[in-house]
Amino acid sequence: MMIDLVIITGASGSGKSYLLSNFQYFGATFAVVKKKTTREPRTHENPNTNFEFTFDCPKEEVLNCEYHYEFRNELYGFNCSDIDALRMRDQTPMIIIRQTNEIKIMKEKYRNVIVVLCKCNWEDEKLIEHFQEKGISKQECQKRLFSHDEKKIKAEYAKNLKLFDLVLENNFDHTFLIQAKFFFDKKNGGSHAQF
Repeated sequence: MMIDLVIITGASGSGKSYLLSNFQYFGATFAVVKKKTTREPRTHENPNTNFEFTFDCPKEEVLNCEYHYEFRNELYGFNCSDIDALRMRDQTPMIIIRQTNEIKIMKEKYRNVIVVLCKCNWEDEKLIEHFQEKGISKQECQKRLFSHDEKKIKAEYAKNLKLFDLVLENNFDHTFLIQAKFFFDKKNGGSHAQF
């Protein structure tokens, strides 16, 4: 059975964007659903090559999206027509959605939805050090990793464990992608490609 939609979720720093940026490893049919956002690109995000967002959208444009939500005083939105357009081309849409309520809505709307929870159990200082090596400031890391929003979202995940079809443990090495590749190969009845 073809997968209708892959939703990637997880706390900040868990590897959601990294997983999404490597969608081509999961098969030729996977494609990213680009979301609109009012926020500016972060220091490490290039708006010209970003696969996940259209940045700096006017508030009205995001609010006109079929699904929109606020996170850290910024708006994010997407349309099911973007998901459906990919499906019509026999592609498997992939999107990051953090809020469990939105995930539940998508699971009701589409028949075969796979929800992937990305997790990282590294100590806080080790995680900050990792992101600093990637060019993200310590202040930015602390803001993203330890905000009130992050605590709320982690609590929501803990309350909704049945929502997830796959939990990926991210140790920031090749095993993160291998876990996902194995899962999607098995779901699609394919062979297990090497990385």
